[in-house]
Parts: sequence; structure tokens; C-alpha cells
Amino acid sequence: MSDFKKQLDNAYQKKVINVLKKEVRKTAILIDQQLILNTPVDTGRARANWQVSVNNPILKEVPWNDKTKKGAGYTPPRANNGLKASTEYKDVQSTIYITNNLPYIKRLNDGYSGQAPSGFVEGAIQVGKNAIK
Repeated sequence: MSDFKKQLDNAYQKKVINVLKKEVRKTAILIDQQLILNTPVDTGRARANWQVSVNNPILKEVPWNDKTKKGAGYTPPRANNGLKASTEYKDVQSTIYITNNLPYIKRLNDGYSGQAPSGFVEGAIQVGKNAIK
């Protein structure tokens, strides 16, 4: 590989790919924060079950015990830490999943609790889309 090609590849990595990865990560963090903030709270279990993963969705619930009950409040750094810690988030081809596997999360999103309007999940996604623009 020529020196010019190496320089071009390095510049592309720094100026395009690294910036893109940072923006995708920031958007995922923003969406997760909005989901946590807007999830209706009775016990906090639904709020505590938002989980961020890379390339493979998490398919189980967060165990509901004394430790998770204490952490069920609004904790925006949680998503950021999850993505920073992920060794799988290496390139822009990665898929970031934000999941909540509680059986009643769809009902909450449909407006069942009255504490949050229906469509709070779609609203969080829209906040992320608007941030990208």
C-alpha cells in the first residue's frame, strides 16, 4: 500500500468513521435516556429493564431484586456506560439494540398507565432522529 493510500485511509478513519461512530453512539444514548425518563413508573421495574447491547439483542428481563430496585430511577449514564464498555461496538456496521423484555411494556407504550402518553417509545426514537438532523 502506498504512503498516500495509507494517509488517505487514516484521514478517512479519523474524519469520517470515528465521527460517525461517535454520533451513532450519542444518538443511541439519547434514545435510551428518553426511554428511561418517559417510562411510566409504579414500582420502577419497567424503567429498570431498558437494556443496551451491540449486535445481539438481550432477550431476558433484568432480575427484580433489592439491587435493581435501588437503581430503578432515572440513570442517564447507564446507557453511556453500556456502550463504552461494549467491546463489540467496533465499527459502523454494528447494530445497537435497546430492549425491554417485560411482557407489559407494549401495554405501557399503548398508554395503559396514564402516567405517560401512548407512544413514548416512538417519541424517544423521534427525539433521536431529530438530534441527527
